[in-house]
Amino acid sequence: MTQGTVGGDEQRSVVRWWCRDQDAWRWEFDQLTPLAYTQTAWLEGGVFYRYDGRTNSYSITPVASFQADASPRWWAPWVPHWFGTASPWTSVQGLRAWYMAFDGIDGVRVATKLAGQEPALGRRTEILEVTWRTEIEGPAFDVDGRPMQDATGALKTTPAEVVTTNRMCVDPERMMILCHESSEVNPARPPGEPPFVMSATVTRLDYDIALPDAELRSEIPAGAKPGLQP
Repeated sequence: MTQGTVGGDEQRSVVRWWCRDQDAWRWEFDQLTPLAYTQTAWLEGGVFYRYDGRTNSYSITPVASFQADASPRWWAPWVPHWFGTASPWTSVQGLRAWYMAFDGIDGVRVATKLAGQEPALGRRTEILEVTWRTEIEGPAFDVDGRPMQDATGALKTTPAEVVTTNRMCVDPERMMILCHESSEVNPARPPGEPPFVMSATVTRLDYDIALPDAELRSEIPAGAKPGLQP
């Protein structure tokens, strides 16, 4: 389940996936608000299938024919792609070091800290917090929240620091992220606009179970059109 506020609009969605291994899995994404739609993807026999309900279109692509990573992962903005599935790291410290490797790239400053433990789905998790700081030239606003202009009519800008904070609970035994929260403080946003907030939580996890073939495939709806990018 993900939920958040972007530009004052509440967004809620549910993601479900079934995974036997990297070569056999199915993924479903249901956007609940503000606009309901469904996306589906699955990998079967070396072929990547994808359907997007927003455009009622689909793609069928041999995995060997393109470079995109078709492994099962969370496909939602602002959330780590390996959320809810096995991450590429074997320890929380390894994950922390991966984030710290971004420090200083393109002027971004990154800080991390371990912030204790808390239970999630009955599991002990470690809390990892990551803070990103980026210097930007943002628009200048007057006391009434209106963009300011110079004598030529061009918009005035002012230095600003965007601070993004990620907080995640990581199961250290399975190296799965079971909850994730993102928030952003951006002085360039118009005064009064709600801040960006996004959270994702694993609400059910059936781990290490046998999955029949039927659970790992879906169907492209009748009437769907080809042409969706894989």
